[in-house]
Amino acid sequence: DVNWYQAEVESKQPLVINIHGGAFIAGDADTLDTQSDRFSKDWGVNVATINYKLLNENISKQYVIEEISDTVKYFIEHSEEYNVDVNRIYIMGYSAGGYYAMASTLDLIKDGVNIKGQILCYAFIGDIMEQFAALTDEQKQNIPSALFILAGDEPISKGSLAYEALIRENSVH
Repeated sequence: DVNWYQAEVESKQPLVINIHGGAFIAGDADTLDTQSDRFSKDWGVNVATINYKLLNENISKQYVIEEISDTVKYFIEHSEEYNVDVNRIYIMGYSAGGYYAMASTLDLIKDGVNIKGQILCYAFIGDIMEQFAALTDEQKQNIPSALFILAGDEPISKGSLAYEALIRENSVH
């Protein structure tokens, strides 16, 4: 399920996939409702907030990564219907959602789908370094630019700096 906020223009617009946080076990797409609506109107973009499955004994992180990747692919395949510019898709996430933003971007790269950028807000890094290491050199060249938004001097934000350094070393802005 997604909440959809469409820019009020006729032409194709960028798409921002907005992924909520919640320590992998809480939250939903509605928590980003006001923000996503404002982004759509103020930035002139389409926004989709994903109501991904929360972790439990039957749902793994990999399942959610694939769920988000499949959502991106859906909007690419239906770009005409949703007025999505497939060359300007951004994945944005907060905390656990930041992890999913990074992991789904890497997952999409493995499938040959390129994203324009990542917006990582106090992103939880988890096993991202290992996922990055599993990419081929060619796939690493397709990692999109990333904007890191940190929440001061707290451990989750500081943890994402290791990924920032790693992608910077691989010529990602």
